[in-house]
Parts: sequence; structure tokens; C-alpha cells
Amino acid sequence: MNQVTIHPTTQDDLESLQALWNDGDVMAFVGFPQGLGMTPEKMQTWYTWLCDGRPQRDHFSIREEGIYCGESFYAIDEHGYAALDIKLFAAFRSKGIAALGLRHAIREAFNHGAHTVWVDPNVENAKALALYHRLGFTKAQRPAHQEETPGFVYLQLRKHGLGALWAVDEPELWLSSFQGPLPFEITPTEVKTVLSTFCSSLDPLILTPLPAREKHKWILIAVVSSAFDPSREYTEKEVMAILKPMNPDPITIRRYLVDYKFLWRTRDGSRYGKVNEG
Repeated sequence: MNQVTIHPTTQDDLESLQALWNDGDVMAFVGFPQGLGMTPEKMQTWYTWLCDGRPQRDHFSIREEGIYCGESFYAIDEHGYAALDIKLFAAFRSKGIAALGLRHAIREAFNHGAHTVWVDPNVENAKALALYHRLGFTKAQRPAHQEETPGFVYLQLRKHGLGALWAVDEPELWLSSFQGPLPFEITPTEVKTVLSTFCSSLDPLILTPLPAREKHKWILIAVVSSAFDPSREYTEKEVMAILKPMNPDPITIRRYLVDYKFLWRTRDGSRYGKVNEG
């Protein structure tokens, strides 16, 4: 990949953005196969709206080697949910640029107060669905304050559910996703070192034998905990089914998840759930 830069959209980007939004190929999956028909006047009105709402919403222009590629965007609602968007010209797709643009918007949304970011791609947009899956988005029930959109699937990523790939690529953000003081002093470099040393794969997550040092063990178990959905309960069998592919000793991993208070369990051990992180 050539050098990619991402910056908050300015007045100088509006002409390129207008061309993006008027491109029928770009806009087809959101229901506008002829483009949006944006004019310079409409672009200026939109830009004023954008600036008036920063930083609760923001828009980013993406360039490769100085050439305009597309956009990413977030908008945080009053409930702390941030809608995301990513659009690229056809020539810049399938190059890893979309993932960079989305990561940037996600990081900025979380840093400005969102607890959950969400997307609702067209159910027929297989490439978009695959990209969101790689970033850790999961299908969820749409919150009551949002309107249903037939033909689109609601996917979300919670700040308190960032997985192994985020811990490696965005360790500062991953560490900030935990509420309250951490049980150890942990640096972003330590997170990356532990995962590179004690994981044979990050996607899917596969652990090598657990480290002896308690802090390093906590980091690994924290990453494992992202595999559990806080909105549901699990049977013991379901917990083991999740953990067995990660490590040949899933019973030990399960015990540490409970000991480190990532999971709760009933007294008889029949039901488990992710500890409420606020």
C-alpha cells in the first residue's frame, strides 16, 4: 500500500467530496445509483452543518499519495452510539484503505465519548460485511431509539469489547476501553509484546501456553473476554465451545475469566455472563 493520509475534512476537500457523492457506483449500495446530485451550494450547507457539530460528529478525507480516495465519518447521538460511514472510489477499494479509514473514525468516535459504534450495511454488500467482521463488529439488535431499515443489517462494536487485533494495532485505545483503574500498570508496548509472544494467531485468537507473569496473563485473559457478548448469558457448554479453539486448556482459561472478574457465574457453575462494564 502507498502512503495513506487521513485528515479532518476542510473547505479544500469539498470539490473532491462532491464528486464522490455524485458517483453512482459509490452510492449504489445506499440507494442512490445515480449519485446524490450535490451542488457546490449544497456542499457548503453540509460543511457548515459539519463544523457546527464537531466533535460530536466529524468527517475525514482519505488520500493515497495525495490523491483523494474517499471519506469516513462518525456522528455520536445523545445515547452514546456513533453511526459510522466509509466510502471510497472504485479504484481505491480492496487495498486496505477502507480498514484504515474506519479505524480512524472509530478511534475518534470513542475518544470523543461514544461507547458503541455501529453500521448498517446493505445485506447484499458482501465486501462491506466481511470488512466489518474483521474489525470486530457483530450483529446485534438495533437500539430502540433507532429506526429499522429493511434490507440493511445492524452491526455494532462496543468500546468495552475490543478484541486482539485492536489490542495490537490500537493498544492505547484498547487500554482506555477498560473502566476504572487497571489491576496493573500496563503500557501499550507491553500489550503488543504479550500478544506477539503468547498468541500463535490473532484472527482467530489462538493462545500458546499462558505466561507465568500475572500481568501478562491478565492481558491475555482480557483479550479472550472480548469473545463474550455482554447482552446474553451462556451455559457452561457454550463457554467451553468458545474457549476450546483458543487453547488446549479451556478449563484454566475459564477459571481465570472468572477470577479476573471478566465473567460472572452462578454458584452451581451452570450459567455464565460477561461482567457489566458500565
